[in-house]
Amino acid sequence: MTVGKRVEELLQYFLNKKYCKNQQEFCLRLGINYKNFTKITRNEINLIIDSENYEKLITNNINIYWLLTGEGNMFTDTEVGKEDKQSEVQKDKKIQELEKQLEKLTNLIEKKDSKIDGLKKEIETLDNIIAYFDNDTQVSEKYSRVLEHIFKLRSKLT
Repeated sequence: MTVGKRVEELLQYFLNKKYCKNQQEFCLRLGINYKNFTKITRNEINLIIDSENYEKLITNNINIYWLLTGEGNMFTDTEVGKEDKQSEVQKDKKIQELEKQLEKLTNLIEKKDSKIDGLKKEIETLDNIIAYFDNDTQVSEKYSRVLEHIFKLRSKLT
């Protein structure tokens, strides 16, 4: 990969992380001549590192050796690189937490569904009893209580 491609890679990284809004802001932040940016990325001219942009590259934790040679990491082992590593670890932990919560909620829903199915079966049985006794004109007091129980169960479901 050429220096120009690495400069483009840095630009994309900075844009994705919202460290800058656009190419012009990127150039300003790193001390790269904006008018020469396209020529640098096309390798028509060399990226010149002087005292001004050297300081800006270091301030932004860019590994200058990587920028010039392609060897090593894009960033030095300070703020930006560590921030990304920590961010990934935090994301992984958050994903694990969310997966555990999802599993608990899924189990809870399954238990509730099972309970609802049981109550529906109980109501169906009681509905059959009601139908049987509705046809009988001599419903006793004992079965009236059963009817009250059925209506209470129905009201809980609705």
